[in-house]
Amino acid sequence: MTTGQNEHNQPRSLRMTARRARGPVAMLLAACVGFGVLAAGCSSSPRRPQLPDVGDLELAIDLADRADSALESGDIDRAERLYRQSIEASPRLPRAFNNYGLLLLDRGDYPEAQAAFARAVEVAPPESPDPLINLGLIYQKRGWGEESLKWFLAALDRDPNNVGALRGAIKSAYELNRAGRSDHDRVRHALLIENDPDWVAFYRRELFRISGRLEEEQDRGFDFPS
Repeated sequence: MTTGQNEHNQPRSLRMTARRARGPVAMLLAACVGFGVLAAGCSSSPRRPQLPDVGDLELAIDLADRADSALESGDIDRAERLYRQSIEASPRLPRAFNNYGLLLLDRGDYPEAQAAFARAVEVAPPESPDPLINLGLIYQKRGWGEESLKWFLAALDRDPNNVGALRGAIKSAYELNRAGRSDHDRVRHALLIENDPDWVAFYRRELFRISGRLEEEQDRGFDFPS
């Protein structure tokens, strides 16, 4: 469990949703070119992994499409089998890793889901935030606040207006009882683009909490870290 706020004080209506990957063609074109990605472990420093051979992309896409359809129809066993076959056909299809991770996440298999999302990060195009958001969600569900916040912030580096990444980052900061200037600015930005009334209410409470902490520290002459 993360330090900071008590679990029972967390807003129960705020549900973080994993991001399902769609549209494989554009992702494939970018994934087939070398690029720097985030490491799947504890470091967020850019690196250039040795990507595996492309394999049979056409077959992998077909299998992933069939897996998506099976998942949508509720045939979980068939979807899992097809995602595995898609990954075997080509280890360079980010959608297969990402959506296979969603299946594992829904099943509660967090370590395996985390591994699948980490592979999606490695082969996805550098502008895609979704695998990073899903990694943040895994760590958040496991109670690893600092790690979850790191991945949500990495997603925001790619897309500063991503609603899912903002929700995840702000919720993780709340669970860690953070109250820095960057947290304050992030909540204010989120309020400008959030449409869900439950999240808006949560953000307003957070803005009040963080502002109060910053004012207290200012009165004490302490420069609160960002």
